[in-house]
Amino acid sequence: MFIDYLRQSFLAAAITLLPGQLILADVYKWVDENGETHYSQLKPKSQQADLIKAPPPPAIDPKLAQERLDELIHQQQADEKTKIEQKLKSDFAADNAEKQQQNCASAKKGLQQYQDYSRTKEVDADGNMIRISEQHRQQKIQQHQNDVKTHCQ
Repeated sequence: MFIDYLRQSFLAAAITLLPGQLILADVYKWVDENGETHYSQLKPKSQQADLIKAPPPPAIDPKLAQERLDELIHQQQADEKTKIEQKLKSDFAADNAEKQQQNCASAKKGLQQYQDYSRTKEVDADGNMIRISEQHRQQKIQQHQNDVKTHCQ
């Protein structure tokens, strides 16, 4: 990620600075046979020309350049961290929603079974099938209704 950022930064700097380098190209000055002075980027073939060098670009303070670079790196790292946090939050929300749907479906199914079948059987601690009492059945119905309220919002 950081390497991509550096590549993009370098490309942006190159695009920004390249036109400036073209503007600062060398210029040739010569006087033709009519006494007129000419300026051109191309050296004339038939005339003697003086090369006029472009002035160098203004110097950049190394400390300021390093501070800007550090600031850009810090901003990139902060943006990357924010992006990762947002992805984790969205993934967590999606997982949570899926689990909520599963819990809702399970609660509805359990409620439906206890409401539809009055002679429900369960496995006791010894592994035997026993018929549950009406009171126990009503407790289970109440429990599943509460589960439906909790998970099916």
